[in-house]
Amino acid sequence: MSTEASSIAQKLKVVLGKIQTAAEKRPENLQHVYPRLVAVSKTKSLDMVFEAYDAGQRHFGENYVQELDEKGHDIELLDHCDEIKWHFIGRLQRNKVAKLLGVPNLYMIETVDNERLAKAVNDTWARLNKPVPIKCMAQVNTSGEESKGGCTPEEATNLARFIKTECPHLDLAGLMTIGSFDHDPKAGLNPDFQVSNLVLILRFPI
Repeated sequence: MSTEASSIAQKLKVVLGKIQTAAEKRPENLQHVYPRLVAVSKTKSLDMVFEAYDAGQRHFGENYVQELDEKGHDIELLDHCDEIKWHFIGRLQRNKVAKLLGVPNLYMIETVDNERLAKAVNDTWARLNKPVPIKCMAQVNTSGEESKGGCTPEEATNLARFIKTECPHLDLAGLMTIGSFDHDPKAGLNPDFQVSNLVLILRFPI
């Protein structure tokens, strides 16, 4: 095993250990829900993806359609990582939907932030005659930062309802949001995540 591979395996073990520690502290009503680690592999080499995969990682996130398309169709990767599950975590333009949905082992689109995009993904997936709906998340900009994508918290209910009622080829897995980076953990829970939790649980129980 190379030093780099060992390093990735060791770092993965440390991260998973921290997730386990945090999961043990979750409330009783969430004991049935276990966090999933998605390794962001954007700009990373295939060798690094292979090393993480060999260390047990299966879920990988990519920001750019072109990069994911190239990695997803790579013959060596398809042979070596047959259980890989790709998450698209970047901004998605409607004219890139067809290319994205053609990526082998695409597991989830985490950045559906408006109804027109949801409909484009739904209709394209239908044309591909896939046997099961594609998983997606409704992206919500809970921090209000202009640099981030996502609908507003006020729009989240209608977007979630649209996906659930008008997009039979989409499987709404929940909400995706990115909390403000400068939040101090010592100050308590990040209010950005509390907002998304309220939207999901109180305003539109899915």
